[in-house]
Amino acid sequence: MKILKKLLFVLVVIIMIPQITTASEIDKIDNIINPNRGQNDSVSKKIMQNFKTNLSFAVKQAMDEDNAILKITVLDKKSKPIPKVEIIVTDLQTGKSRENQTDEKGEAQFYKLAPSEHSVKVVSAPSGYFFDEQKVLLENNTDNSKTLIAKTREDKDKKYKITYRITDKYAVALKEIDVRLQSDTKEYLSKTDMFGYAYFEVEDPGKYQVYVDKMSEYFEKHDNFKINDIEINPNSEESIYSSQINAQIKKEFESALIINVKKADKPQEKVLVSLKDRRTDMYAFQYTNKEGKAVFDNLFPGNYVLTVNNEDRLTENGVGGVILKEGQVREFDVVLSQSDLSKKSLVVEKKEHVDEKLPESGNKDERMMILFSVGIIVLAYLFLNKHKDTN
Repeated sequence: MKILKKLLFVLVVIIMIPQITTASEIDKIDNIINPNRGQNDSVSKKIMQNFKTNLSFAVKQAMDEDNAILKITVLDKKSKPIPKVEIIVTDLQTGKSRENQTDEKGEAQFYKLAPSEHSVKVVSAPSGYFFDEQKVLLENNTDNSKTLIAKTREDKDKKYKITYRITDKYAVALKEIDVRLQSDTKEYLSKTDMFGYAYFEVEDPGKYQVYVDKMSEYFEKHDNFKINDIEINPNSEESIYSSQINAQIKKEFESALIINVKKADKPQEKVLVSLKDRRTDMYAFQYTNKEGKAVFDNLFPGNYVLTVNNEDRLTENGVGGVILKEGQVREFDVVLSQSDLSKKSLVVEKKEHVDEKLPESGNKDERMMILFSVGIIVLAYLFLNKHKDTN
């Protein structure tokens, strides 16, 4: 109540000061204070001067004074107050500390604190109760509050398992991502594995913010950003969460693979070609175009398994993988045997591809379609002219 009165007084004064601007208004106030102005004009002026000086000092003092109040309430898990809990509140800027004890209502109040961040630490409590040190940011001329929930021995030893998976917008797992869980009092760090999973064990249930601290070296710079808010259920020992993020791979790390499918030296159109990424177990599919080409670009560096017409192909080094390095473009000829059922077709790597522009894959030849359309138009024009000459 005292604080409210003081603030009200300051507000009234601030409002009134601009009004006391003219000499006539000052004279009115001066006449009230000193009706015998003509006899002692110098005294009245001195009174007014002192009034203004004292008023300015009072306003400045009220605005500069450390006047934050912190009310701490200590409860058990059933929301019952816990008395006789010794609490120390420390200003993290100056190191100054205050100590107080909770009453029968489980409350302890601290007055005239600086408007800054403070730590709240329980130094003594009834047997069987445990508390984590916490932080609170105080505002001046405000009743700030903080509630502490006690832990029992069972709660203190309990851990909550959190599994967090991060994928890109295509649901492909992102590995080597530094992930951070952040609460008001604690933070936990982990790194995603090759399947995109990050694992945590936290001590406290409640609300957490999820951040990506650092991306893999393969991605454009996009570090230290928030991706989610989660809440850990105290009744659940293990929780699973996930997020999809738009991760842009660096241009210098993008790889590509070109497959040419032939049979008896003739390009084979509409042949299904697939790649399996051994890192993620994800598949990519293409049909060869009229030139017998299937092009896979924007690939991560890694190990891929090539399949043509649902058959694993033999490479020069045996069945299985095609390894792509950072920024590498590789081109292979797949020579089909006379029987499509044979699994003995040979895959031969061509000279390393150096063209900046990759060929297009698909089953439509746009150039032929354009020429065909132009031909139809020309024939129609000739037919109409011939019909006109006949008439």
